[in-house]
Amino acid sequence: MTDLNSLMFKYWGKARKPLEIDYCMREMNGESLQDIVERYPSVKSVDHLKALASRKGWQIVRQGETFHRYHLLVFHSLDVAAVALTYLDLNKQFTQDLAEFLGLSIPQLRSLVGFFVAIHDLGKFASAFQNLAEFSDSNLSQKRSREPYSAKDARHDGLGHHFWKACAKQIEGAPNEVTQAFKKIDSVRVMLNCVFGHHGEPVVAHKFGSRIEDYCVDENYQACREFIAYCLELFADDLPTEKFSDRVWRDHLRYASWHLAGLCTLADWLGSDTQYFTYRSEPMDIQAYWLEAVKQAHKALTNRQLTSQVEVFPYESTAKHFGFSTPTPLQSFAEQVPVGSSPQLFILEDVTGAGKTEAALILLHRLMQAKAADGFYFGLPTMATSSAMYHRIAQHYGQMMSVDGKKASLVLAHGASMMEDAYQDSLVTEQLPDLEYSKVDETASQACHIWYADSKKKALLAHAGVGTVDQPLLSVLASKHSTLRFHGLFRKILVLDEVHAADQYMFTLLEDLLRIHLRFGGSVILLTATLPLERRNRLCQIWQEELGLESPECTKKTGFPLATWVNEQGKLNEQPVESLPRNHKSVRVEFIHCEQACIEEVLMRASRGEAVVWVRNTVADAQQAYDLLSKRYPQTHITLFHSRFALYDRKQKEKEVLSRLGKQSSSQQRQGQILISTQVFQESIDADCDFMLSDICPIDDLIQRAGRLKRHIRDEHGNHNSELSEDKRPPAVLKVFCPEWQSEPEKDWLHKNHSGTAAVYRSPAIIWLTQKVLREKGGLYLPDCARHLIESVYSQAALNTRPVDLDCYHSEYQAQTQAMENQATLQKLDWQRGYCRQAGNVWMGEELEISTRYSDRVSIQVVVLKLDQSGSMAFYAEGCADKHLLQHSEIRVDQRSIAEKLAPIPNEYSEQLERLQERYPSLKYKQCWLQGSDERFLYDAFKGLTEVGE
Repeated sequence: MTDLNSLMFKYWGKARKPLEIDYCMREMNGESLQDIVERYPSVKSVDHLKALASRKGWQIVRQGETFHRYHLLVFHSLDVAAVALTYLDLNKQFTQDLAEFLGLSIPQLRSLVGFFVAIHDLGKFASAFQNLAEFSDSNLSQKRSREPYSAKDARHDGLGHHFWKACAKQIEGAPNEVTQAFKKIDSVRVMLNCVFGHHGEPVVAHKFGSRIEDYCVDENYQACREFIAYCLELFADDLPTEKFSDRVWRDHLRYASWHLAGLCTLADWLGSDTQYFTYRSEPMDIQAYWLEAVKQAHKALTNRQLTSQVEVFPYESTAKHFGFSTPTPLQSFAEQVPVGSSPQLFILEDVTGAGKTEAALILLHRLMQAKAADGFYFGLPTMATSSAMYHRIAQHYGQMMSVDGKKASLVLAHGASMMEDAYQDSLVTEQLPDLEYSKVDETASQACHIWYADSKKKALLAHAGVGTVDQPLLSVLASKHSTLRFHGLFRKILVLDEVHAADQYMFTLLEDLLRIHLRFGGSVILLTATLPLERRNRLCQIWQEELGLESPECTKKTGFPLATWVNEQGKLNEQPVESLPRNHKSVRVEFIHCEQACIEEVLMRASRGEAVVWVRNTVADAQQAYDLLSKRYPQTHITLFHSRFALYDRKQKEKEVLSRLGKQSSSQQRQGQILISTQVFQESIDADCDFMLSDICPIDDLIQRAGRLKRHIRDEHGNHNSELSEDKRPPAVLKVFCPEWQSEPEKDWLHKNHSGTAAVYRSPAIIWLTQKVLREKGGLYLPDCARHLIESVYSQAALNTRPVDLDCYHSEYQAQTQAMENQATLQKLDWQRGYCRQAGNVWMGEELEISTRYSDRVSIQVVVLKLDQSGSMAFYAEGCADKHLLQHSEIRVDQRSIAEKLAPIPNEYSEQLERLQERYPSLKYKQCWLQGSDERFLYDAFKGLTEVGE
């Protein structure tokens, strides 16, 4: 065989965006280092930037200079194969499970993975790709192709398919059984899809703008044949050639391909990390290089905590781990329920404040101790709730686990995670700290390797994670790097909170996530308020079906609170749980039908010193209420809180609400305070009020809102007192702003005077059923009546009693619900096909993200700009925020109703805008709006973005 050291095809790093590549970094367009720091949330300071550059071997160069380094392509291919095989060695449970699933021995699995991963960059042997960089002083191959390289028409991953097809049948010295196995194209194609699709999505094998031969020269084919032959010699001693013709095995391989594709992507990322795999442009003995690559792969995987070497500390008690002298009934259930080493499903239903989070932590701790899992991910509905949960988990997770004797990485995974100061402070660039600290000023609660933090795609690979539910849901969609997310969930306990808030679109995706997560050995804990019986039953039946039960049991218990679980054998269990007296809530509900009467009620209550909240269903209605109240009440005592504030102002609003109405607020801070808010108050703020007024909404949302009414136990003056067993304030009253009751409502019953509510909640029938059950019960009596309240609105029996005149709107609502389900079904992956283009209807790349949330309206981020005192254009947050000025100046608004109506930047400021865009290139792709230049819209820190005359 020709010495592969003579095949000196080059592998280099092109200068792309700073901090997004492993090979070189440029100072683009004359930017200062501080400009780069501002644009990249993961970088804390100029010193941090320089440290990163030094550690990773990046080069900071002036504009106009050139910098080239290259690595022999053969060496890079071996680096990646070394990472993949070392990963199998260090993650024994994954390797054993995968081998058993495929009916292979461990050596056979290693041969299969090692060989195919090694050829993952076969397409880079094409001269068109090699010609992308010129090295005049090198003896590297310089043969020119007829056509230049085109990522659009002839990507290297697609070229890899071409080279395989042209070369695999003519491998010199290949054993006959291997040659015959390679002819079983259906099985081989599964593996090729895994490795050639290592950039995050399956490859389009034959998408070439001209003849394929125009991108290659004859020498390329010879190089590929010799390289494949060498890979066979190095890796294929135990290649399971007899399996390639087995159809059943091929079906199993298709399922396994989702993990194998994720593993190849991960191996390529780590194998490209110059911290461990330094560039070599000189020949070296291949066998010697391989041994060095394996050594470096072990370092990379261990330092990044990408091994299953998890030590789980024994679970002891709530007193030991949480400081509770006595566990709640739900927590006692979590301590006592039998758990095993196989996948299990738990659904915990209870009221807010019943300790569901701690119960989930107890369960996942015990499940990991029973060796059912090696990590966990907490998924929540919003970034705000995710950040709040992150702080809670950070104080606890170190008591549960360590990885390789070090503190496990705890990742916060959502779009604004790098703007969380505590999370940024937890990031470390080298080995994670030991469990014990010698310095009192070091972060003692959490740590995270910065490798996980620099991309949300990596978040699920960490052993401990908190973030939005979007991250695991993306693993079941045809989205870029879905396989990496999917692989990251292996042997993880998935904890999903507030499941009752999922609409039909998200619930359909959730069903598929549960199904595939169980199929590959994962456990799930679902936390929720009252869940409709139909949905609870559906979730349990999915789990039972996947465990092979021919006749799944149906859920029957209607008690609340309730713990439901499906054990290792698929047996359904339902156990009513007691509720502590402090969690019982009696809220008298009264109705109010005139907006002016609402104003008078709020003013009267506030003048008596009560802390008042009015939850409105639309931003416009909230702004209108704020205007009316501020004319008659001190503006210093009124807070308006909604989603149409710039991020900086919204964060300030959250702080203001928490200081005035948060758990630790005093009677003096709370006295006479008025909060006008939209649904954001019920979703993310741990605050409470003495009196609440709410626009009418579906019963489950109303229960959620009422959870903020006298949420914390206080004395008669309004001071928080944890030693009290019950709240000492007067009985809770919730007044609901709604239409006059009509037993036989007219068609415009809701739309006539509550058009905003009708636009948000599109079924007047559900609103009518909510008002009906509230009239019958007279209030919200929780937890005793919780199940009855939900079923009185959402059960099919209840919906069948809806008024005939509301049918037209309800039919539209049902059609929308069906559309949600259809869209989710259309976008889900077809797991049976394996990792290939045909498994998804439309694969969404990074430029067009697939959504885990349904919306028939498109919302976009608008950047608010202003003129400073000198008349220069600046970000709205300039002078307020210390960093992340662009992000702090953004508002998310509906595209059609608002964004398209915003005035463009006036022409006289176009040059200033261009200069700002040069400093912040991402600004070119965002809609910008200049405060004070629009006759139709205004913005201020008190009301947010307002349409004049709205």
